[in-house]
Amino acid sequence: MSYFTNFTANPGSNVSNGTFQDFENDVTGNNSWVQVLSSMNYTTATGFLSGPASVTSFDAHLSTQTGSDYLTIISGYSATWDGVQETVTTSGSNVYVNNVLVGSFSFSGQDLNFSFTSANSNPDILGVLLQSVAYADTSTNRPAFNEQVSFTFGTSNGTVSAPTANIAVGNVPDVVIPAQITFTAPAGNTLTGYANVPTTVMPGAYVQSLNGS
Repeated sequence: MSYFTNFTANPGSNVSNGTFQDFENDVTGNNSWVQVLSSMNYTTATGFLSGPASVTSFDAHLSTQTGSDYLTIISGYSATWDGVQETVTTSGSNVYVNNVLVGSFSFSGQDLNFSFTSANSNPDILGVLLQSVAYADTSTNRPAFNEQVSFTFGTSNGTVSAPTANIAVGNVPDVVIPAQITFTAPAGNTLTGYANVPTTVMPGAYVQSLNGS
């Protein structure tokens, strides 16, 4: 008897390229989620008394936690597995695939934990859930660093393996606020201009406020 499900990255996917850059954080403070795993395929055990593993849970683990690193499940993520479009949606901590409740998730510290409502032996469902896991670093002022996301699985029967993603998180420079200077000039000034002679536009003006540097 043999039961297993092994996922591998397709050529050109994020994980098969070794690293990918998190460019989603910028000086404006905009942060977006980056998909951890991209296109994958799978193999399962075949033969008499063999088949895919029965999975009860999985854990996505961050190798480091800078204090602003997060994992989540993308609501609305969709991918085609075995010719069928599988769509993941969330409501709070509950997770649905094609509008059917399949489990729930939580994130704490360095781990995203997902638990199935009942043991799942459908590799298509597990595959799209793994693809829907996303990463973000919410800091707008930190040096570049390397992050790794690995997966482990709880099963009631068999074993599961999945790729590990290596993430090169790009440098985000300090936020620089341009100086904003407000001038106030006495009212009632009349300017007289002469050809080829510089004219002071705000005679008697003084700086009312200065923000930034």
